[in-house]
Amino acid sequence: NIKYAIFDLCSVRVKCVLDYPLSSNVLCSHEVTFGGRTALITGSTRGIGLEIAVALGLRGVRVILHGRTEGSLQEGLRCFEERTSTKTVGIVADLNHHSASELILHYLLSNNICIDILYNNAGISPPTINGPYAAYANNFDACMTVNFRSVVELTSLLLPKMLEYGYGRIIFLTSMSSGQPDQIPYICSKAALTCYASELTNLTNGTAVRVSTLDPGWVRSDMGGESATRAVYTVIPGALIGALALPIENGIWVTAQDYAGLTDGQLMKKIYIDGYLKQE
Repeated sequence: NIKYAIFDLCSVRVKCVLDYPLSSNVLCSHEVTFGGRTALITGSTRGIGLEIAVALGLRGVRVILHGRTEGSLQEGLRCFEERTSTKTVGIVADLNHHSASELILHYLLSNNICIDILYNNAGISPPTINGPYAAYANNFDACMTVNFRSVVELTSLLLPKMLEYGYGRIIFLTSMSSGQPDQIPYICSKAALTCYASELTNLTNGTAVRVSTLDPGWVRSDMGGESATRAVYTVIPGALIGALALPIENGIWVTAQDYAGLTDGQLMKKIYIDGYLKQE
């Protein structure tokens, strides 16, 4: 009779005690499913965003892509179709402009698209600055606008419908970067995003909306660079946890690399013992 104790983060207090799943039969009532939902992934024409879009598309989710330019969107749609053998649509909006979130909402309303799953993935990381520390201020506006303000605006526009319809999954992609003074604007914008996700969790407690924060890890992408330690595909299947149509806990923090290489069945077993499934 093995038990599995889950402790609160950075605490000696036991959060809950579960029966350890010695057999996959323990999870027979759960599977990787998204309930035929529709997902919007910002910044999904390449890199991590595209990997998430493809993974969801292959698992039956209707995916709406988003790109900064028409050219990038068309390339993203081509890659998505090539890898999933399905077609989809997308939105062009430059998140550096304050009107971007309204443009996205207008597109969704005009095409009668209801978003059940929102991945706030788009982000920028300005190049290293060689010069006085005061020069970092030049990049704060862009970083905070794209990585934080646009996220708050888009989430605020889509959240009311999720609450109205009684279903929603909101995933914020953050970063554990630290000790990199040349990336101060990026690191600060992600810290603000993490705090916002935490407060949104408090706001949505007791509702059918689930908020989660996802750390994808340092992966080889246009932003991560070629010296990154992991391939971009390693964010799957961990990046899918917050979108699952399961009674998952609200406010979970997911480190995608903890699940790299797992099958969907192995994923379900691990999220059970990690305490991500809500205990009814």
